[in-house]
Amino acid sequence: TLDELRQAVRAVQNWYWGDPARHKTGRENLRQARREVVGKALKGLGIEDEDIINGFADRYTDRQDELIHLYPNTLPTLDALKRAGVRFALITNGSSEGQRAKLTRFGLTDYFEHILIDQELGFGKPDVRVFEHALSLLKLQGRDVWMVGDNPVWDIEPPKALGIHAIWHDWRRAGLPADATIIPDRIITDIGELISP
Repeated sequence: TLDELRQAVRAVQNWYWGDPARHKTGRENLRQARREVVGKALKGLGIEDEDIINGFADRYTDRQDELIHLYPNTLPTLDALKRAGVRFALITNGSSEGQRAKLTRFGLTDYFEHILIDQELGFGKPDVRVFEHALSLLKLQGRDVWMVGDNPVWDIEPPKALGIHAIWHDWRRAGLPADATIIPDRIITDIGELISP
């Protein structure tokens, strides 16, 4: 059933992405990672046909790519901050090819003085070294920098350790869990809030 399929895929996803080494390998080749996840899930349900498995996984990957879009108010916010003299560096995980293609697709490349992609560097979020590297390239101290990200563990905790003002973009509007141990310096639900008082 559809429910059994969802549960099987979710269980394998949790297993696959829960391991840091697999996570790094997988995010650098999402198509292959999804083939592995779907393959393990479907084989657990008795489906062994590689064409079915790969077709299912590849369609999901293609659909995910089609659905990627900028958050509302992204470009007006970047433009306003740029006019105000704010400098930008981007820290992102994933494959160089995939991340740079997205930046080009959405016209974002020229906003950033530095683009740091973990596949190119050999390390990425949540490794504190990537934030240290960004500070070094920008020639700034942590206290003079904001980090805006949507993952509390990867985008908030490491920069806070360097004195960076860490802003969590809670785009799902889920709020922090009651037992949260990572507390952002600021929480926004819309990128446009970065330029509002």
